[in-house]
Amino acid sequence: MKKILLFTIVTIVFTSCVSTGVVPIKGKYPDGPLRMKLDVPADTVWDRVIDLIADIGLNVRIVDKASGLVVSDPVSFTDKYSTEDRQGAVTDKGASIVTTRLNDENFKMVMKSVTASWNLRVKEVSPGKSTVSVLLYNIDAKGVVDDYRHKGKSTGVFEKWVLDNLYQAK
Repeated sequence: MKKILLFTIVTIVFTSCVSTGVVPIKGKYPDGPLRMKLDVPADTVWDRVIDLIADIGLNVRIVDKASGLVVSDPVSFTDKYSTEDRQGAVTDKGASIVTTRLNDENFKMVMKSVTASWNLRVKEVSPGKSTVSVLLYNIDAKGVVDDYRHKGKSTGVFEKWVLDNLYQAK
């Protein structure tokens, strides 16, 4: 009887300590910046960029009109991240970042912090025509439970939002 009890206790201890593992990101996401062509001079687009930064209060580190470059400080996306379902689809279509998740469907994935930097470039391609590119990068996602650094990728939602706001600005 003691052997059966000991075996049961040892089995419970070892099976409860098994790691659930991390599920890699499966879906297809942008690998580089999202770009938009505008039939607007670069100076006009640049004014729109500055207005957007000021109106929304986006944190920036570099603003260089000569090169058309804006680079941000790390920005919190803790309320704008998601994970994927088993098929590799983002569970929250409005999320700007998708992260890896634990392989336990009963465990709700919660991140302590999700941050990323972004850059934007305005470039005149011909008189009266410009391109704007936006890239989300340096994604850092830290889990609540174990401070594990999860991998993350941009879903393209943030970049599309920036481009849409620049396009619609008058």
